[in-house]
Amino acid sequence: MIMFCGAGLTGLIACLTSGGLRVLTVGPTASVAMTAWTYFGRRTRSRAAAQWG
Repeated sequence: MIMFCGAGLTGLIACLTSGGLRVLTVGPTASVAMTAWTYFGRRTRSRAAAQWG
């Protein structure tokens, strides 16, 4: 769900901007989405591993 929201937000920003501004806005937005996905994926992985065994 986090990646879908991040991809949607990145796509929306890409559609609303153009030129150099697009590069300056899409890059950080995608980076934040990837960081959030990694952070929450890591948190839930440790819980799932503890639950299953």
